Parts: sequence; C-alpha cells; structure tokens
Amino acid sequence: MKKNTAHMWMRLLMPVAVGALGWVVLASSDKAEPAGGWQPPALNAGGEAPYVHKINLYDAEGVVIDPKTSTDLYSPRETCGKCHDVDAISHGWHFNAGAPGFDGDGRVGEPWWWTDSRTQTQLPISARDWAGPYKPADVGLTPWQYALRFGAFTPGGGMGDALAESVDDPEARWRVSGKLTVDCLACHLGNRDYDPEAWAKAIKAQNFKWAATAAAPFARVKGEAKNLPDDYDPEFDLFGENQDLPVVEYVEHLFDPAKRIHLDIVARTPNESCYRCHSQQHVGVGATAHWLTDRDVHIARGMNCVDCHRHGLNHMVSRGGEHDPLLKTEPGLQTLTCDGCHGGGGGGRFASPKPKHAGIPPLHFEKMACTACHSGPMPGDAAVLTQTSMAHGLGLSSEHRTSATMPHIVSPLFVRDQFGKIAAHRGAWPAYWGRADDQGAITPLAVTEVEARVAPLLPKPKHEDEWQPLADDQIATVLEALGDGAVYVSAGEARRLDNGELVVVEGDAGVSPITWPMAHDVRPAAQSLGVKGCADCHAAGAPIDAMTAYAAGQPQAGVTVSTTPMHELRGDDALRTSLWNEAFRGRPLFKVIAWASVGVVVLIVATALMIGTRRLLLGKPEGRES
Repeated sequence: MKKNTAHMWMRLLMPVAVGALGWVVLASSDKAEPAGGWQPPALNAGGEAPYVHKINLYDAEGVVIDPKTSTDLYSPRETCGKCHDVDAISHGWHFNAGAPGFDGDGRVGEPWWWTDSRTQTQLPISARDWAGPYKPADVGLTPWQYALRFGAFTPGGGMGDALAESVDDPEARWRVSGKLTVDCLACHLGNRDYDPEAWAKAIKAQNFKWAATAAAPFARVKGEAKNLPDDYDPEFDLFGENQDLPVVEYVEHLFDPAKRIHLDIVARTPNESCYRCHSQQHVGVGATAHWLTDRDVHIARGMNCVDCHRHGLNHMVSRGGEHDPLLKTEPGLQTLTCDGCHGGGGGGRFASPKPKHAGIPPLHFEKMACTACHSGPMPGDAAVLTQTSMAHGLGLSSEHRTSATMPHIVSPLFVRDQFGKIAAHRGAWPAYWGRADDQGAITPLAVTEVEARVAPLLPKPKHEDEWQPLADDQIATVLEALGDGAVYVSAGEARRLDNGELVVVEGDAGVSPITWPMAHDVRPAAQSLGVKGCADCHAAGAPIDAMTAYAAGQPQAGVTVSTTPMHELRGDDALRTSLWNEAFRGRPLFKVIAWASVGVVVLIVATALMIGTRRLLLGKPEGRES
C-alpha cells in the first residue's frame, strides 16, 4: 500500500518537476524559442542561386542544440519550421497515404508487399484507395506494424506520424519509439552525406524519433529502443539512466562557435535521392546484367527527375500522367506530360523533339499510352523478374538477395491501365492464406493469425524472403487446421480442401495479378516498338500480344510453370488477335495491290478526262458527205 501511495505521489509531482526543469533550461538558454503558437515568417529568398543554409539546429522543444553538451535529438519540424510551413509540407504526396481528410489518391502506383517466406505469403498492401491492394486494416495491420515494416522506404510521416496511436494496438510501442516524423533532409540534402542505411536501421531498431538524427551527417545515435521494456516510460527516466535508451552524439567540428552548421540544402531534389526509393533492376533468366543496361533517356540527356515531377510548397508532386488530378488546378503542368512536353499538347519543353510517328494511325494514341512502346526493358519472349527498392530493399546492403527473393514481380506487362489504355506495367501474383465465402469472394487472414496458426505448421525456410514452394500435403495440413472456408491463393489460383483433396476454387476474385503502370526507364526512339514497322506489334509472336508472364510461387515444387500471354492478361479474344496479326502478313502485298489499283483507277480517270477534254475542244466530228 505504501509503495502504491509513493508511486501515486510521484505521478502527481512529476509533471511539476518536469515543468520547473524545462523552465530552468529555457531561461538559461540564450537561443531558446517557444515551440507552441509560433508561426513561420513568410521568407522567400528568390533568385536562382541557392540560399546558404548556415543555421542552428533545434530539438523538439524549440531549444538550440549545443553540439558539445546536448544529447537531445534534432527536430526537422522545429529546425525547418523556422522558415518553412511544415504543416503544409507534411500533407504532400509522399506523406499523406491513409491520412484522414485527404481525397484523391490518383492513378494506381506500386503497392507495398507483406512477404513471409515460411508461410509463402506475398500480399499487396496500400493505405491508398487503389483497386487491387488490400488496406492495412483489412489484413490486420496496425499503423505501428505498417511503419515498422515499410517505414525504411518512406521519408517519414503518414502511418508513422499522423496516424500513430490512431488504433488501439496493445502491441504498439509508440511511447518507446516515438513517431516517425517527416525528415526533410531525406530529399533536400544536396550532397551525398545523408545515410538511408542508418534511417532503415533506426526504424528496424524501433528508433523512430531518432531516425532523422541517425541518418543526418552531423550526429550519431547509439542504442536501440527495441531493447527497452514494454512498460518503459520516458517521463520517469529524466536522466536517461536506462542503458538501452538511444543516445545522441553530435559531430562537434561540423558546427561553428555560434552553434551553427552548414547544410547543403537544395530545392531541386537530386536524382540520387529519388533513386533511394524508386530504383529497379532485372534479375533471373532472360534479364540483362544491370551493368549492361542504360539509364532512362531523359537522365542520359542530363535531366533531373524533378524537372518533370514538380511541386509547390504543398509537395503534391506532379506524376506526369494525362489524368493527374493536379491538372485541374494547375493546367500549366499539361506541358510536363509525355504528350504535352513533346509537342502534341503545344509543349516542346527542354528542347524535346516532336515525334513524327509516320504511318501510325491516330487510333493507336487513343488506345495506347506512350509507355507501351517506349518504356521499360526491351520486350522479348517473356517478362523478366524485376526487383524494386520498395519491395526488395534495393540500395541497402544485403548478404542475401537473389532472383528468388520475394515478392516475384515481373515486367513489362502490356495490360490496360485504370483508364482503359494499353500501357507498360509491372505486376505480381498475390499469395496468401484466406477464407472464401459462399459466393467465392476471398478475404485474406490477418497477418497475426497467419503468424500464430499457419507458420508453426510449416518448416522454416533455408533463406529468409525466398520462395520455397509448398507441397500439396503441406497446404492440405494447414487448410485442415484452419477449418471451413480456408483457401490458399498462389500462382493465380485459389485451392481448398474437399473431402481431403485439394481442389481449385472457381473465379478470379482475389487471385488475379496486381499490376501498376511503369513510366521509366524510357528507351530512345530508335529502340521503341514500331520503329521497324507494323510487324513489331502486328505479327505472330509479337511481344505486345504473345510475350508471356508466369505466376511466381507455384504451389508445388517440381510442377511445370504455367505462363500467360499478354493478350490473355488483357482479356482480349485469342482468335480475333491471331486473325488480326495474321492479316498483317499479307500487308506488303496488300499495299502493292492497293497502290496498283489506285494507279489503274487514276489511269482510267486520266484517260477519260483526256477524251472528254479533246471532244470539248475539237467539237463533234462532222459526218462525211455522200
């Protein structure tokens, strides 16, 4: 009883002590500025020359950081907020996924992939309102789990900030980790001193609030919050006595006597910063070695990503598509789309050439996007395995990343986008454990249920994140344990138990590939489809119809890999497609016959005109006298 009473008094008096201590600290700091109620001034340096950021760093309380004595982490919000409207910025495209009150998720983009090699799961996840991927809540993912799993390839914000603690989650450790706030330096530090590896490691260590400091070049963070006990309360550890509490050390020689540091801040984000989250490479059979591939033709010409993908203070980045919602409010962005820039929309920006497209009927531009002919790896007989930063952690050091690493994404896929045009896509077939209702609709099991009930029934994989195809008896064992309605989705089909036998569930819902448009890398005009003539696309075996893709994650080891041609992925009729392409085999002869026919007609018309003209000029010939 006495112990509980003492604890009660400690809780009552602690806020007073903390407030008094904070007042002393603020009063003793000649650089202290209050964090609350302050509004950033309307500063605008203007001009083309970059503004020199020789600035003080501020902690979360708005106190200037002294590199010699301070152990508090630096706050991007308080530091950058001295001159910039961070509230407006924090609602930008990179930070607003799933944010309340935000309307308009734009065209479909790459989802996140929740992968687990033991249960052979690759599940598409997105907090955006896109068709195909599952919402985090639909598969039992809380904001805490989402931020911990995917935060390494975000610049902070979103589910780890605005939505933190929005869901009652007993497993969440926000009190220990802090929130994963927006890190401005992730994009705007001009030199290459920003450390994305440190950012990723900080998130894995649950050092959310320390992540921005750890990735910055001016500080080091030691310790991992994941080692702190669940009941750790920072309010009762005023002096950081817990040995596992992360500690900040600043690099003193980078600061001047006025405690200022020079940061190479740039408004135009360098390409290298974009590549941290937006890189791709092709692996496996049929893939060209990465060192033999070429960069996007725009990058090869010296352009930056942000030359086209622009934004204002609100950081709503233009995505360059003809259906970009920003075009409604910023019509000037029309000249930064493919068609607008290259002259079709009156653009011609960046000295871009205007394509002639000689001999291509206008119907092609109504039915196909520019990317169908110009983007991605040169198509061949089969789509190739593709790894991306968001899905495979490209850019982070890894001792084990092979072509078998999940998820299995393939590209290019020539399918229709959400607006009905054929475009180049990337895609992957989902694999997951779920339940099917009486109508055949499939709902994935919550990831926590899969971890608790499915994983113990399956052997541990030899390597993490690699496909280890499951045998039929393994699938049957799990489905029997899960009970009525249980199904396993993989390789484009769902299977369930029927009297002890595995049978395929009818229907495409929940088993179809998840696809998203790819705009880059853009090939030069000489490598575009159609440059060699109609047969590039309209011929038997042409990639845009006949190139195949396989559904990765075959359910049983040793089975023949089934492949799907592009026309089937699009839902086009096979006979019609074949007949149309076969008709083009006689197109050269048809042209000869057509032009010969035109020539004959012209000759007949010319002869008739000549005869008629002669009669008009000479009159009707008189008859001979008898």
